[in-house]
Amino acid sequence: MKRLLVIGFLGLLALGCFAQEVQFGSTVPIAWDAVTVTIGTVSYEVFLTPFPYAGGQEVSQGVTTLLEYDIAVPEGRWLVGVRAIKTEGADEYYSDINWSHVNGVDTPNPFYLKWFTNPSLPTGLRVR
Repeated sequence: MKRLLVIGFLGLLALGCFAQEVQFGSTVPIAWDAVTVTIGTVSYEVFLTPFPYAGGQEVSQGVTTLLEYDIAVPEGRWLVGVRAIKTEGADEYYSDINWSHVNGVDTPNPFYLKWFTNPSLPTGLRVR
């Protein structure tokens, strides 16, 4: 019995490590911490990719110099990604993309976005 309790506790602990918050809505505000550079300027590019993450399906949503962005969420389940762009003269340097589902220091509370519209109202209701 004790062994079963320990196994159950470890299973719940493992699930908790991969728990993700779900954000619902057609527009979701996101924010992140600033990246500092000694030379050049920094902007940020925001991405969406389908959830669960498969790689290679990233779609840029836009570039901003602010530390926040309002994402217009298409119907479906989506991960959010942000990367820093350092501009120095005509040259641009890119960080890796920080995805919202990654559990750790860079994304302390993993999340994904979910938005589905309701189906149309059935019409032509009658007795057959």
